[in-house]
Amino acid sequence: MLLSRLASTIAVVAIAATPARAMLVTSLPNATAFTLGAYNINGPGPYSDGSGNAWQSTDTSGVLGWTSPYSFGANGSWSGTPMIGTGGATTQMTLTFGTGYAAVGGFMSYMPGGPAPVIAAYNAQGALIDSATMSFLTGGGANTGAFYGFSEAAPVIRKLVLSNASIGMKNIVVQATPTPIPEPGTLALLGGLAALAVARRRRA
Repeated sequence: MLLSRLASTIAVVAIAATPARAMLVTSLPNATAFTLGAYNINGPGPYSDGSGNAWQSTDTSGVLGWTSPYSFGANGSWSGTPMIGTGGATTQMTLTFGTGYAAVGGFMSYMPGGPAPVIAAYNAQGALIDSATMSFLTGGGANTGAFYGFSEAAPVIRKLVLSNASIGMKNIVVQATPTPIPEPGTLALLGGLAALAVARRRRA
C-alpha cells in the first residue's frame, strides 16, 4: 500500500516538476535587448539595419522606429521609445531577423474594438511556428501594454508578424539559446525526494 502511494506521489511530483513547454510566454528575463533605432519611418519598406534584420509593412500605414505619440484608442498611447506598428487593421508588419532565435518577445499594445490582434512567429522557410491573439485592456494611459513572446526548443524563429489590428511593439528582446530543461533523470530524482518527504510527514 505504501509503495503504491509512493509510486503515485512520485509520478505526480515528476509531472509537476516538468516545465510547460508552451510557446507563448509573458516574460523573457534572460533575453537580450534588440536594438531598434529611432528611425521614425512611416511607410511600407522594406528597411534593413545593415545586420540582416529587416522590416516590411504591407502598406504605408506601417511605422518603424517610431518615437512620436502613437494612439491605441482605449488602450492609451505610446511615445518616446522606438516601436514598430501596423497602423491599421488591414496592415501587416513583418520583422525578419538576420539569425534564428530560440525566443523573441516584446511589449505590446493594440487598438481594441476591431478585429482580434495577432502576433505570429515563423521559421526561415516561412512555416508558422506559433501564433497568439491578444485580448488585454490597459485602461488607457501612457505607455501601457503587456509582454508577449514565443519560446522554442531551438533557435528557429526568424520572423515575427503583427496583423489584424492596429498593433504596436517595443522593447523587443531576443534569446539565442533555448532555456535549459531538466534531464529526465533529474526530474525522477526530484520526484523521488519529494515523495520521501511526503512519506516521512505521513509517518510523523
